[in-house]
Amino acid sequence: MDKKLIKDVWLWSQLSFAFLYTLSILRIFIKIPILSNLPCFSLCLLLSISYIMTMSKKILTSEITSIVSETNFYCLIVLLSFPSKILLLPFYVSSIFNLVDFVVTNKRQYHKYFFYETCKNIIIKRDIFIFSVYLLDVVGIFVASVGMLFRISNVMTVIGYCGMVRQEYLRSEKMKIIISDFFKLLDSKVDKMPEIVKQWYVYSRDSKVKEIKTE
Repeated sequence: MDKKLIKDVWLWSQLSFAFLYTLSILRIFIKIPILSNLPCFSLCLLLSISYIMTMSKKILTSEITSIVSETNFYCLIVLLSFPSKILLLPFYVSSIFNLVDFVVTNKRQYHKYFFYETCKNIIIKRDIFIFSVYLLDVVGIFVASVGMLFRISNVMTVIGYCGMVRQEYLRSEKMKIIISDFFKLLDSKVDKMPEIVKQWYVYSRDSKVKEIKTE
């Protein structure tokens, strides 16, 4: 597949997702008549296209083992489970950062535009974006698990989120720190919860940590 085509499709799918998700956030505060009833699955499909483009080389060469070790593969599982918009928030933050990084990386093409300097200033805060995405991914496991009760997610959403966090845990010290601190915080609060909630938490924590750490 042509590299320029892959790049263009990736860019426009990321842009479209970021724009439409921004609209959905703004609709919470102000009335926006356009695209007011945009279904969530359209956002998922848009972003799925960009992840498929990212993995296109491996998909075309049928590198199955390599594909399933990709964080993007588990991102696709989440997206194609068509969860609620709230569970797309980590993808939104990641998409914003990816677009900013794309602009700065392609300086020759974008340096003349007014937003280039803003993007340069944002990219300096790279660690904040990465930390935010990782933290939202970890929270997403629990939101997706509870969300099954309210039908805003399903088993595939939870599996996808666990896979994402597992791959990030294996590759990033930041994710290891976040998971450790996150469970320490929850452990300090769970004793105040009803016994049934405490038992559910301990079971969920142990099974999720085991799944994340299993190579």
